[in-house]
Amino acid sequence: MVVIKPYSYTFGLSIMTKRILIIDGKSNLEESLSYLFLGEFEIETVNGGSNGLAQMAQFNPSVVILDAALPDISVLGVLEEIQRAYSRTKTIIVSSFQDMDAAIKSMKLGAYDFVHKGIEPDELKKRIKKAMRLLAQIFHF
Repeated sequence: MVVIKPYSYTFGLSIMTKRILIIDGKSNLEESLSYLFLGEFEIETVNGGSNGLAQMAQFNPSVVILDAALPDISVLGVLEEIQRAYSRTKTIIVSSFQDMDAAIKSMKLGAYDFVHKGIEPDELKKRIKKAMRLLAQIFHF
């Protein structure tokens, strides 16, 4: 598990930590994404859907980056559990394949976004920041 900390910002009396949980599978998202967020977001990375769900309550992320290739649980099962128990969290699914059916199913189950692993790092960062701005507007952070 990798933990990269430091960043939070305030809105009124509330503090919303800019936290991202990366639930990794077989693709080593941690290696390719952790550097992108260094110093800007608080990052935690776990391997596998079961570990990711266990970490949700402790870490309380604003955004989850969810690898579509999990070794232990289906990505849709993890997404459903996140939506059920942590409805404020925005989930971005990252897939090696450009599978339109999977993207549609994910969005119907409540995923915030579905992206290809080849997405440009700056574009992914924009999408994450947009998700955090949306949370701030909805919940008045």
